[in-house]
Amino acid sequence: MIYVVEYQKWGLPHAHFLVILKPNSKIRCPADFDKFVSAEIPSLASPHLRKIVLQHMMHGPCAQLNPDCACMKRRGNEGHCKYGYPKKFADKTTNSSDGESVCIRRVNMDNRSVIPYNLYLSSLFDCHLNVEVCSTIMAVKYLYKYVYKGHDRISFNVVQDGSTAIVDEIQEYQAGRWVSPCEAAWRIFGFDLLEMSPSVLPLQIHLTNLQTIQVIPHENLDEIISNDKRSRTQLT
Repeated sequence: MIYVVEYQKWGLPHAHFLVILKPNSKIRCPADFDKFVSAEIPSLASPHLRKIVLQHMMHGPCAQLNPDCACMKRRGNEGHCKYGYPKKFADKTTNSSDGESVCIRRVNMDNRSVIPYNLYLSSLFDCHLNVEVCSTIMAVKYLYKYVYKGHDRISFNVVQDGSTAIVDEIQEYQAGRWVSPCEAAWRIFGFDLLEMSPSVLPLQIHLTNLQTIQVIPHENLDEIISNDKRSRTQLT
């Protein structure tokens, strides 16, 4: 289990969790997906859950209904939702050719009686909980990279209006970071920003008697060599 707390630009914290299940508990087939992940609107028999989903986990409208939606303005792919909406209806959950799961989205009167069919559940946009089942190596690599990506970064410099002087990028380079009040308080109180269980510790790998030793200038080399403690490393 790994989690990393990250702060968005408006200051609110959120956590990225990676959970690796034991072999007997792993999600391996579409039938297992349906036990944990749903891309359908809850039925009228669960009004409270239905209200939450409709209020917080809906994407759209976009596409032809709303061409000016933010998701439609991806450079080089204008006119298409960058999240792939609207999704197609599906009678059952399957795996696509690229290894991603295609969740069941059935056409039924329960769904269409409240909202038009072109509004869709979102697992990537405007929701509070995004659950992803990794079934490919690429997905696993992406998630680990995403969790450890760190803070947002931008390169910038400050110049005078109308200046025609040659820009020296080295001299004018600026490095800054925005810390919101929420993050500042979190750090002042010493709350955890990440956790990894079990812990992973990098080991120094070296051949016999070829480990790296740090030496202070005034130390005697003969005493260092004869000191058994100085020869110990994490590996040995």
